[in-house]
Amino acid sequence: NNTILNPQPNVPLHIMSQDGDTAIVHLVTTNVHTCEPDTARVMFITAEDPIAIYDTLDLVGCHPFQASIASLSTPSGLAHSWFIDGVLQATTATTFNHTFINTSYTEDTTYQLQLVVEAGSSTLPCTDTTTHTITVHPKPLAQFTLSGDQCANDPFTTDIGDPSGTLFNVNSTDSIYDWSIILPNPTTATIDDTLAYNPVFTFLDNQSLNDSTFTIELIFEDQFGCKDTTQESITINTRPVAGFEIDTSICGPLVVQATNTSALPNGLQPTHTWSTDDPTVIISPNSNAVNPTFTFLENGGAVDQVITITLVVDIVTTGCTDTITQTVTLHPTPWVDFVASNTDSCGALNVLFNNTSYPNNGHPQDSMSFVWMVDGDTSAITAPL
Repeated sequence: NNTILNPQPNVPLHIMSQDGDTAIVHLVTTNVHTCEPDTARVMFITAEDPIAIYDTLDLVGCHPFQASIASLSTPSGLAHSWFIDGVLQATTATTFNHTFINTSYTEDTTYQLQLVVEAGSSTLPCTDTTTHTITVHPKPLAQFTLSGDQCANDPFTTDIGDPSGTLFNVNSTDSIYDWSIILPNPTTATIDDTLAYNPVFTFLDNQSLNDSTFTIELIFEDQFGCKDTTQESITINTRPVAGFEIDTSICGPLVVQATNTSALPNGLQPTHTWSTDDPTVIISPNSNAVNPTFTFLENGGAVDQVITITLVVDIVTTGCTDTITQTVTLHPTPWVDFVASNTDSCGALNVLFNNTSYPNNGHPQDSMSFVWMVDGDTSAITAPL
């Protein structure tokens, strides 16, 4: 400041109290021999004190946390050094880009991120430091189980999702379970509540002779917005289509052949089980035959006898079954009788035959047809008298 100090051998003290101050110090030396004076000059400049600041709005995230943190330090032109947990990072950029990880599924992981900014020369730098905590929430591990592959049922099959094996942040007090059926698309399966903890899945009956596989997806999200997705598949095995043909209106005694018309999944071995609700009916050669015969006894009663025949077809490898029933009506044997008006005579004999037959079942006599025979010869008379 153009101040001339008194001669003195010691370095004078001059306080520079403001950023950006400049002072030029001149030192002029003389000696007693009146030699030419010599002068040295040094310029002193005060640099602006740096202030280390970085953006703290986005210091928390889910694994893997891809952070992009901008330095807001002043003044401009500062040198930047970034440290994670005390370890100097390779970048000197003003925006720090880094992926912070958390290998746990249940605990938060924290890092100390330090920024050191520097102004001035390398021999006498001016620095400032700021440090904040980076928190990385764990990525949950979504898991669920189903009952496993199962047979179709009529009219539907159900299963329940169980996500109790899911791992997530112990600090999370609220969770979202989002369920969907992604395959096949469109699907015939339904979910009773897509946001339930234990949803019920409903699968319609399947007798297509081809197994149906459904892919179920769970998206789990914790309180902090951290998500994970997992999928499981369930196969609803087709049921066979049981069927058979048989005479359904008969008179006994009679042996009737059943024809098995069941449709089966390709290449799968079935078993057949036949049964009736009448223990007098005989199934031959046995109740597991493919095409058995049924022996019906005579119906000596006065009304029809209705007998139910049941066929159960079971696929050996899957245990899937189908059942069909049909009824056979065993009609009663009609009662045949007549009364002659006269059974002997001397000479020519005219006899009136009164037909007293009845058909049973409560039907009238005129529902019957008759054939008369005299000494084994068939008469052309068909009237009941």
